[in-house]
Amino acid sequence: MNGPDDSGARFRGAFSGRHGVRPASAPLPSMASTRLADATKPAACNDNTGLLHLAEVVPVVRQRLGIANDFPDELILASLKVIAEETTDRDRWRVAFSCKLALWLSSQGRELGRALTTVLSLLPPPRN
Repeated sequence: MNGPDDSGARFRGAFSGRHGVRPASAPLPSMASTRLADATKPAACNDNTGLLHLAEVVPVVRQRLGIANDFPDELILASLKVIAEETTDRDRWRVAFSCKLALWLSSQGRELGRALTTVLSLLPPPRN
């Protein structure tokens, strides 16, 4: 049961487990691991101006929170900008709970604490 042939299917890209979830012990394919690493990076900064590229975070937020296409990217970006403008973590949380993204997530019955933790973790740290 524990021989190399018994678990070989997992390592050839056929994920096993409940509901098609990849077991933690199975390695990610190289292409997927590259995309995953790119998706989990915090928002990038422009080397010349130091401006945040929050637009690059929008598709990651949409994917991680499972946001439907009926909520436009522009509103996600506007929410990210409002949150990122704050200079303290406390103020970021305060603004995050009242932004349009939070209101939409709340209307969908989502648990805001967990969702906003995800959003805040994708933003760069506050600037003082």
